[in-house]
Amino acid sequence: MRGNKRPGGLAAFFYKERTARPASRSEVEAPVEISTPTNFKRVGHVSYRAATGLFSGLDSPISLFFGVPITAQPRMEVEGYADRIPSIIVLLAREMIKRDGLKAEGIFRVPGESDAVQKSKAALNSGRGMQALESEDSPHLFASLIKDWFRSLESSEVILQNITSNEITRMAKDTVPVQQTYDELCNFLPEPNRSIFVWLIDLLAIVCVHTDSNLMSPQAMATVFSPTLYAPEVTMASFALVVNVTKLIEKCIMAALERGDLEKKEQVFAN
Repeated sequence: MRGNKRPGGLAAFFYKERTARPASRSEVEAPVEISTPTNFKRVGHVSYRAATGLFSGLDSPISLFFGVPITAQPRMEVEGYADRIPSIIVLLAREMIKRDGLKAEGIFRVPGESDAVQKSKAALNSGRGMQALESEDSPHLFASLIKDWFRSLESSEVILQNITSNEITRMAKDTVPVQQTYDELCNFLPEPNRSIFVWLIDLLAIVCVHTDSNLMSPQAMATVFSPTLYAPEVTMASFALVVNVTKLIEKCIMAALERGDLEKKEQVFAN
C-alpha cells in the first residue's frame, strides 16, 4: 500500500534526516547543573497578644519594647486616654498592682533586685510576655521596669524634652495654680506623648492615694520620675532646671489628686 512504502534513493536520505532518533542512555543520565536560587522572599507570620505581651513567630532576636521608638512598638487603647498607650507599661502597672504594689513601702523609690530586673527586661524585650515573669513576686521589680521603659527612650522621645526651659520655669512657679499648670503642660505635648504623660501622672497619683502605706508623697514621686521625663545636658544651669521639672510633676500629681476620680482610675489600671 502507498501509505506504508518508504521512499528510496535520495528521498530516503532526507527521510532519515527528518526522523527523530531515540536518545541514548548516556544522554538521558547526563548531570544537569542547577544554580543557587536568587531573588526569593522568606514569608513569616508574627502575632502579638496585647493581653499578655507575648509574641509568637519570631525567628531572630529583636528588641521589642525597651529602647524602641514609641510608635514602633505595640500600643493599646486604655479607657480615658485619647491616644494608645504602650502595652508594655500598661501590663507592668497591672502586674505591680496585682502584687499589692500600691501599698508597698517605697514603691518606685526602692529598686527591684538588679539581676532580676535585667533578666526580666531581656525576657520581655525578646517577646516572651508576662508569663516569663509569673514567678516574680516583688512589686518593686515591676515598678523598676516601668521606670526603665521611660529611661530607655531616645533623647528626642523623652516625654517632656521639647518643652523650653523658660516654659518649665514659668509653670513651676507657686503662683500658677496646679490645675492650670497641668492643663498648660498637656497642651504643650504632642500625641502620643500627651496621653502617655497623662497616664503616668494618673498612676503616680494613684500611688499617692495610698501614701499612708507606701510613704510616697507627690514630692517623692516627682523626685523619682523627673530624671526619666526630662534629660537636659549636665551643667550648673541644668541642675536648677531639673528642680523645676520636679516641681512641675509634683503640681501635676496634685492636680490629678484634686480631681477626685482616682478610685475609678485605679480600677482601670488594675484591669
